[in-house]
Amino acid sequence: MSRIAALVVSVAAAAYGAEAAAAVSLTNRDDRDYKITIVEGSSSQDHTLTPSAVLEGICPKGCVIRLNDSE
Repeated sequence: MSRIAALVVSVAAAAYGAEAAAAVSLTNRDDRDYKITIVEGSSSQDHTLTPSAVLEGICPKGCVIRLNDSE
């Protein structure tokens, strides 16, 4: 499994197991940066997730997470 696929699976598993009102944390366990786009409703935010960085408290009401400008 590729590293990006592993990251996506980890995020999906965390989101699936989270309660509806709970926020999600995203951790980069790879050795390179990733561009993360969080889309909530009609707004979006871009983040750069560096190695070992954690993005916490995202998607409290549900969202779409895009990696490196994926669709």
